Amino acid sequence: RRVLFRSGQSGAGTWRTATEPDMRSTLNGFVAYHGLFDVDETKGVVIHHVKAALNPNWVGTDLIRSYSFEGNRLTLTVQYANSKGVLIWEREPD
Repeated sequence: RRVLFRSGQSGAGTWRTATEPDMRSTLNGFVAYHGLFDVDETKGVVIHHVKAALNPNWVGTDLIRSYSFEGNRLTLTVQYANSKGVLIWEREPD
């Protein structure tokens, strides 16, 4: 499961008390989907097989992300028409 917010974003109370602009801002910076995934090491990509998502157009599709490892960080990258999305996971020390 992936539930992600844009960097620096914070919640404004709960969904019951948030204003419409707060909700719009939150949804514009929020990504959520889940499903199984495969890794293609030869291509350097991870393929997420989306079973459910905040964006209904993603359901039943495959989301392909490039990946790289550096130290304790995993970086997933996707290239859009005019921009690039980057997600960095950092492993906490044991």
